[in-house]
Amino acid sequence: MSAQGIIPDANEIMKRQRAAGSDTFGHDVYKITFLCDTEQPPLFGAKYNFQLDGVVDYPKFLVQFPTLIKLALKHGLRLVEKQRFDEFYSESVQSRRGLIEKIQALETFPGQSQDERERQQNVGEYSHAQGHLDQKGASGSRFQKVGTLSKSEWEASTLYMFFAFQKMKTNWDKNGKPGQAVQSDQARVVKNVLIPQGFESYQKNYVAFVKTLKIDADENEMGRFAKTANLALGETFTKYGINDATSMLGLREEDKTIPLKNLTIKTAICWQALLEFLQHTESDVLDAYIVDLTAFCNYIKNFADTPTLCNYIRQLAYDPSMTTDKLQNMYFQSMMQVLLEIAASYDLGDEVGRENLKKVLAEMLACGDLGEGNVKTTMVIFERLVGDVEERFRFCVDLINGILETSRADVSNTSRSLVDEYLEKNPDKSLQMKISSLRLNIMDLKEQEMDKVNKKD
Repeated sequence: MSAQGIIPDANEIMKRQRAAGSDTFGHDVYKITFLCDTEQPPLFGAKYNFQLDGVVDYPKFLVQFPTLIKLALKHGLRLVEKQRFDEFYSESVQSRRGLIEKIQALETFPGQSQDERERQQNVGEYSHAQGHLDQKGASGSRFQKVGTLSKSEWEASTLYMFFAFQKMKTNWDKNGKPGQAVQSDQARVVKNVLIPQGFESYQKNYVAFVKTLKIDADENEMGRFAKTANLALGETFTKYGINDATSMLGLREEDKTIPLKNLTIKTAICWQALLEFLQHTESDVLDAYIVDLTAFCNYIKNFADTPTLCNYIRQLAYDPSMTTDKLQNMYFQSMMQVLLEIAASYDLGDEVGRENLKKVLAEMLACGDLGEGNVKTTMVIFERLVGDVEERFRFCVDLINGILETSRADVSNTSRSLVDEYLEKNPDKSLQMKISSLRLNIMDLKEQEMDKVNKKD
């Protein structure tokens, strides 16, 4: 059993209010007028008047979706999907094209009647449709019409978001709260016997227990280890609580993070499992354990910039073998993956935090030290940070150009001082002569290149 629906997206509404700089904003198709404080809107009762295309005109209230998730969970409903309307449309347009045509959800461009064609004379409102037809015509297509919405109608549509909740197969505890889902006999044995016995054999030490599950021969095994540990920890948190876990992880009270020097792959996975457990079962107290998004962005940046702040990774660097370098990089990427997945679990309703996260992720993509899994998770987060496809495309193009421009820069002189310093300490005169000869050749090649450029001009 599932419950699906659409509601106005509170984050999108507040984003547009901030951009407009006014409590009233919109255009001919929709108009919103806030009837409450917009600087600090209340959690409940944030009232606004909503007008839509001259048909709808009545007061509504902002629905804070994280609060809705918590309320639904208390009544045995878990969130299975949440998407902005533009995301939902992009995913569904191909598979539901027949339904869209059947209910005539789009208008024909150019219009079939004189009135429709006159209304579509506003070039700015339908430039995207005309551009699509022009592109099709240039490729030899015979199609001369297209189904579309005006830009104003699309802006009104993208005020909404889609959601789906699913009824959990649960046992209800004595306090009327939903418990764990009904499971198979094998799963019940693992949950009630194997995991508790293994956990208790390590004196109920969460980090030591996770260490026993650890396999790290390659990236795939690291991924399986993380998933297995996460599931096992969820069961132990349910049975034994979280108080011991927070003290074992050493979460700092001032910023709710593990000090970087103490961060390991085991503590990172425990941290992630703890936050996921709270999100799904004790969401009322989650704020007491989760760090502010901007502060968490700084935490990720510090780890990305200087991984050796972690004693765990720094110790791996002491072995001079090439194998250690590869292992060190694998652990860095695995720990970064956990941190990125924690970042992906944020609601991203904080505009300042969103911008900081976008900046940090862009810098990390440019550095080139991320693994394939890191990049995939980063791009999933970017899809939520930058909802508009065209804006996201431009952002990625700018990012790629920035990386390429850096690589195209003249780096011929960047290592000169290091080479000179090495030569001063090296008594081998023949090596000095070879390097000097190579430098002269480079200078000659540069002069030849400039001569050819000047002749071409």
